[in-house]
Amino acid sequence: MHLQNVSWMRSVNNSTNTGTTGRSLRIEAVKIRLLDKILTAHARHCIMSING
Repeated sequence: MHLQNVSWMRSVNNSTNTGTTGRSLRIEAVKIRLLDKILTAHARHCIMSING
């Protein structure tokens, strides 16, 4: 996750939290890494559907 005025935060897995507390910073970007090939293909399909 890339935060306003902070840069990229450390990568986390599953339900682990990352970010800041009490600073009211915007999330500017999110990087998602999918490990399952079927889920990866489905995610590409969803992104293409959203983008038209």
